[in-house]
Amino acid sequence: MATAMGVFDSIGNGLSQVGGVFKGAGETLWETGKGVVDLGVGVARTGYDLSGAGVITDAYEDLTGQDAADWLPSAERGGERLEGAFETAATIARNPGLLVDAVVEPIVDDWNNGNYGEAIGRGLTEAVLVVVGTKGVDKAARGGRVADAASDVADAARTGARIDNAVPLTRTQIDDISALAKGSRPDPAEYLPAQYISDHLALFEGGATRFQLKSGLDKYGPGQVDGTSFVMTRSQADELLAATNGDPRALERALGLPEGQLDGNTLMRVDFDDPAELDLRMPSGNEAGANDKWIPGGRLPDGSAEAVIDVAGIPPARYSATPVDP
Repeated sequence: MATAMGVFDSIGNGLSQVGGVFKGAGETLWETGKGVVDLGVGVARTGYDLSGAGVITDAYEDLTGQDAADWLPSAERGGERLEGAFETAATIARNPGLLVDAVVEPIVDDWNNGNYGEAIGRGLTEAVLVVVGTKGVDKAARGGRVADAASDVADAARTGARIDNAVPLTRTQIDDISALAKGSRPDPAEYLPAQYISDHLALFEGGATRFQLKSGLDKYGPGQVDGTSFVMTRSQADELLAATNGDPRALERALGLPEGQLDGNTLMRVDFDDPAELDLRMPSGNEAGANDKWIPGGRLPDGSAEAVIDVAGIPPARYSATPVDP
C-alpha cells in the first residue's frame, strides 16, 4: 500500500511540475503584454502632460496659486516623468547586469523554491521570445522589469539624490556585502570601479565635516574607539544646517540620533580642512562607527556622500570644532 501511495505521490508531483511549465510560460507572456501596455500608457501620459495645454495649466497655477485638477495636463509633471526615465536609463547603463538579472532572477527563484516546472516554462518562453523577436514586444516587457530593478539600485544608493551619484552596485551586491559581519567585509576596491572611488573622494576636496556631541568630543576626541571617523562633505554639512535651521528634532532626524538626545547636550560641528592628509578613503563597513544603516559605496540612506578618515591622536590644531546653536 505504501508503495502504491508513493507512486501516486510521484505522479501527482510530476503532473504539478508539468502544470508549472504552462504557468511559468503564461506568466512570462503576461508580463510581456503588461510591459507593452505600461510602456504605451507612460508614453501617452508624458505626451499629454508636455503638450501646450500642460504649459497653460502650469501657468494658471502659478498666476492664481490654486491647484488644477489632477486629470489636467502638467508640463512640470511631464518633465519629472522624463527625468525619471533618464535616471533609469543612466542606472541601467552603469549597471548592465540588471539586463540579465531582470530575466534570470525569476527563473532562478522558481528553481530554488522547487518550482522546477515554472522555471522551465519561464526559461523556454524567454528563449522563444529572444529567437522570435516579436518586434520589440518582449523588449518592452523586459524594459519594465529592468526599470523595476534599476529603481531598487537607485533606492539602495540614495533616496532623493541625483542618479549621477548612485552607487554602481546591484541590490543583490549591496545586500550580500551588508550582510557580512563587521570585520569581514571586503575592501571597497574589490567591488567598486577605481574611477568611481576617485570621483567620490574628490567630493571632499573642499573639506570634510562630522557632527558630534560635545561630551564625546571632549572625552574621546573626534573619532571612534578604532581611531576612525565617518565624515560628510563640508558643503553637505552647510546644507544640512540650513535645512534644519537649528531645530533639535530636525537635526536628530537628519543625523540619525535618538529623539531627545540633543536636549541638554551640545552638538558640535567638527571640520577638517584637508581630509586627504588623514588617509581619506571609502568606508569598508568594518569601522567601529558603521551601524546597521551602512551602505557599501560611500552613500548614506538619504544619498549623502560619506568617507572615513584616521583621527587617532591628532591635535586639536588639525580640526576646528564649533557648537551648533539651536
